[in-house]
Amino acid sequence: MAFFTSGMHTDVVSRLTGVPSFRLIAQSTVKAHQDFVGDLKALGERMNATYVLQGTVRRWENQVRITAQLSETATNQLVWSGAFDGELADVFALQSDLASQITTQLQANLSPQEQQELEAAPTTVLAAYDDYLKARHRLEVPRLTYDDLQASLPLLESAVEADPKFYQAWALIIQVHALRYDMLMRVPEQRGTAGQVKEQLDEALAQAKALKPDGWEYLREQGFYQFYMQEDLLGAIQSFAKALEENPSDISTLNELAKLYTRTGHPEKAIEMLENSFELVQQTGYASYSLSFAYEMNKDYDKLPALLNRMYELYPEDKHYHVEAAYYQFLEDGSLTSFQEFKHRVETVQAVNPWDERALQNKEMVVAMFKHDFDHYHDRWQGTSEGHVAGHGGWMCPLVANDHLNHTRLLFEQEGYQEDGENILAMVKAVELKPVNLNSVCTFDSDVYMPKLTMLSGDADEARRQLEAVAPQVLNSTEFPIGAVERAVLLQAVDLILPDQAYYYYDLVVKNAMSFCSFESICADPWTYPNLMKDPRFLDEVRADGRFVEFLTQFGFLEAAS
Repeated sequence: MAFFTSGMHTDVVSRLTGVPSFRLIAQSTVKAHQDFVGDLKALGERMNATYVLQGTVRRWENQVRITAQLSETATNQLVWSGAFDGELADVFALQSDLASQITTQLQANLSPQEQQELEAAPTTVLAAYDDYLKARHRLEVPRLTYDDLQASLPLLESAVEADPKFYQAWALIIQVHALRYDMLMRVPEQRGTAGQVKEQLDEALAQAKALKPDGWEYLREQGFYQFYMQEDLLGAIQSFAKALEENPSDISTLNELAKLYTRTGHPEKAIEMLENSFELVQQTGYASYSLSFAYEMNKDYDKLPALLNRMYELYPEDKHYHVEAAYYQFLEDGSLTSFQEFKHRVETVQAVNPWDERALQNKEMVVAMFKHDFDHYHDRWQGTSEGHVAGHGGWMCPLVANDHLNHTRLLFEQEGYQEDGENILAMVKAVELKPVNLNSVCTFDSDVYMPKLTMLSGDADEARRQLEAVAPQVLNSTEFPIGAVERAVLLQAVDLILPDQAYYYYDLVVKNAMSFCSFESICADPWTYPNLMKDPRFLDEVRADGRFVEFLTQFGFLEAAS
């Protein structure tokens, strides 16, 4: 019955989210503390929470019992407690009663409309609610797959069949179809199926509009449709922005607006949305990953250590935050001291990043190269690579393929590794021939890394031709995050294939507002840009900036001042 307990918690919180004066921490954040026993003051400081609501849900046959207690964290004092008993059919009245008593206890001033929303029941059919909770529970996973989306649909369809006026179920159907459509359109062979999904989404959107034509929820679902189905970015921004005016605490609206503002060249607005989202949820996973990604792309390295240290405080078991905080501190100040701290954490912290396997892997490579311990790094590479490919249905996403090619370049530069490099090239070529599948969602145009593959395979003339053909479209791409990533890959390819033009392309790529590459990240990983690191113009920039001079001098990339 985990889905029922989880669903009850989510729905009570959803009711309270509509109270303007409340800032609620998301379920995914507090779940780690569901069995907490101890000092609530310490927990409150950790979660930045004034009050903690603890409770239990018991369901047996057709009976439900909810117990709850509200405590003030600063004093560890119980403020209020209550028990709510009723039949399963009365579950919404129990939720409403609980939420109302909490708002009364905390002296929240509600308008008549807000009070009505607090008391409203989402459906009158209990079986529909049961199916809806099961579907939503299935979708509340860190990494949502196409199979998860598919599995939720029969439950949601059953819910709206039992109660055609169940708006929340229709809304979730719209979001599921929008995500399915987005995944299917990335696979050429699946675009016929994507067309069928669009028809299903059209029907669901019409049902939602008929039920709540003027509600913020419909504006949100309309935004999903405009964004994912019509690619009407400005229309989607308008819909989501109107929805946000009516419900400033809706996480999905904030996150979708962040994507749209980034795509339309307004990274500062995207960051504002993500900061608001993170302030509400303070959760590991999407919220923190997206915000850190936005900070990195915007070169706001000064903000990243504080964010990642905060995440490490909230989730001490996720040690990758501890490592990454040190890395971005190094990018911010460029000092040898910061690098040594980053190096120490890489060597001593057993960390895995479940959201980005490459993040730590590539940082470990840099540390290994500076330690002249390439053997250790190369041995670890093989197992990590095989696991990643298996997790993507036997397919290698372009970013990982590009990492393999960077690794091969290093292998060819090390004595005794030629055969290992040839084996990796053969693996990349074999995977390149496989069609994209629904598990390979992190795709960009493989033509961007193909010149590098061709060059490392021994055909320099063809590699130059391929690179010169693909460069203009990559430099002018407005897609996000694909364009930002492709420009970083392009610069790496130029460094290998057209070394005399490395600085010219560096200037174009780094000055682009949407680029996942920066002066700082290049200085922190000189092994990937060896020819750029030899260019006198780039070295003059390093000296003028000053931050990385001691670091690069220490490791032989910069001559000591006479």
